Amino acid sequence: MAIAADIVRFALPIKCLEAVAVAILLSNGLMDVERFPISFKSVSNGETYRHIVLGVKWNEAYGSLGISRRVDLMFKSLRFTTLEGLIEEFQQSYARNMHRLTKVKIGLPVAHDAKSLESFPWQHLVVSLENDAWREEVRALEEVIAKKRQS
Repeated sequence: MAIAADIVRFALPIKCLEAVAVAILLSNGLMDVERFPISFKSVSNGETYRHIVLGVKWNEAYGSLGISRRVDLMFKSLRFTTLEGLIEEFQQSYARNMHRLTKVKIGLPVAHDAKSLESFPWQHLVVSLENDAWREEVRALEEVIAKKRQS
C-alpha cells in the first residue's frame, strides 16, 4: 500500500494494476463496501490483452473502479444487481471495442486493513467465457461469498 500512497501523493502516471492498488487504498475506510479484483483476458486481431479493475459491491449493487484508455472498460456505476450482470456488461464493452473477452478471473474480497500483510486474493475463480457455463460459476461464487459474509 506504500506504493499506492506514493502514487496518490506525487500524482504519478499509472496503469490499470496501479489503479486497482490506489482504489483499494482510497476505499479502505469504506467498511460497507466489498472490494475484489476482476481481471480480464481478451483477444483482438490475433493479439492477447490483459486488464484489471477493482470490483465493488455496496447495498446489493455491483460496479467497478479502474483506469483504461477506453472509457467503458474501467468505471462501472453501482447499477448491477448481480456479479454476472457486471461481467456481462464488461463482455459487451469489450465487444464494442473490437475485443473478444475470453477469460475472467475474480478474486475474493480484499481486507480493509491498510497495514495488513495478508496477500491479495487475486484469482479465486477463473472462468472461460467461451461458453455460457461461466454464468453458473459466477453465481456459485456469489453464493460462497454471501455465506462467508454471514459467518
